[in-house]
Amino acid sequence: MKHVVSISHTEDFSPQLWLYDPPTEIFSARVLSSSFPVSLQFSSEKVCVGYDDLQGAYHPCPLAAKLKAGTQCRYCASDDALLPCLKCDGSVCLAFPEVREDCKEMQMVVYVAGFGTEVKAGVSQEHRIERRLQEQGADFGAVLFRVKDGKEARRVEADLVRKGARNFLNAKQKTTLLAFDKEAAFSHFQSVASQLLADPSFSSLERFFNGAGTTFPRVLDFTPRYPVFSVVPERTEALQGTIMGSKGSLLFLRQEEAVRVLELNRLVGLHLLGEGGLF
Repeated sequence: MKHVVSISHTEDFSPQLWLYDPPTEIFSARVLSSSFPVSLQFSSEKVCVGYDDLQGAYHPCPLAAKLKAGTQCRYCASDDALLPCLKCDGSVCLAFPEVREDCKEMQMVVYVAGFGTEVKAGVSQEHRIERRLQEQGADFGAVLFRVKDGKEARRVEADLVRKGARNFLNAKQKTTLLAFDKEAAFSHFQSVASQLLADPSFSSLERFFNGAGTTFPRVLDFTPRYPVFSVVPERTEALQGTIMGSKGSLLFLRQEEAVRVLELNRLVGLHLLGEGGLF
């Protein structure tokens, strides 16, 4: 059976499931494109998804460990080359030495992302900031600072969190934020971003402004890409129905005349039992 080991997005931001087939050691992608019917059945039991090493090579879990929560067992988490960077807060580096050396030379940006009425801080490599925001399903985004060295960027991110930005929003929280007043949310986001950008404690950092003589950052608006909801749609556990669109890891499906939302991250670690529909 093929194992769902990760979720990513195509160039046009359609979500896709990455499937690993243990007997052949081959990866394949199942793209979840809008307007297509889909019917996939998955196991109820989660199995560790393995890890990537320093060279970027994938290794399936040698224990095929069954999980009650999360996507990795302790063994694979300890060998994963990227996991320490995902958890980094800029204080103590726990990454492999080779990773840390590369990290020191990286040109990073520190940004804020708006999800409905919530504002979250984050870091990204500068060249992929717009893609990073859309991968998360952000409604709005604004780059505040350019920082050399990933560890330093994480420290600045942590400072933004101490100033009031969120440091994390999971898929369930993002689902509750699907229905909102865009004008009010945009105004709130711009106000928070501007206050953080103008905070004197960040005066030594290279800042991004919307133009000369202004303290407003340039705000990216991604809302035209997403379905609009007046009320939060019901959640579903089934990847069945007609795909109506997506927003980051949230997939919208028409099921029995109602549009429901599926949190795709919940599928990571499951095995694909059967499939139908079109891709």
